[in-house]
Amino acid sequence: GVERMCCMRAWAAQIVLNPRFDWTILIFILLNAVTLGISADHVAQNHVAQVPFALVAFEKIFGALFTMELALRLLVFGRRFFTMPGRWWNVFDTVAVVLQLFEELVAYFSAQDFSFTS
Repeated sequence: GVERMCCMRAWAAQIVLNPRFDWTILIFILLNAVTLGISADHVAQNHVAQVPFALVAFEKIFGALFTMELALRLLVFGRRFFTMPGRWWNVFDTVAVVLQLFEELVAYFSAQDFSFTS
């Protein structure tokens, strides 16, 4: 219960409060930007909407990493995450992650066959 949550919060705090964590996330952001640029260039150069599987996989991996980052920060800071210094970046990060998750859900459900006829 409560004791386990405190242990998880302490474990997450050791990760999130380490300066290397911010640097690692920054590297992920830069790599994600490069990947998105390569994807956009591929679409523009080849006049297609599809991008290679590897680029799609990287997009999903980065989405999972950013979701985990947000979850860890929310676990550590709780509601303070949205009131502490830097809160507007936190709000931006949250909106970006939520939009990406929403995009994945829409893509998933769009690919499903929900017809109930034989």
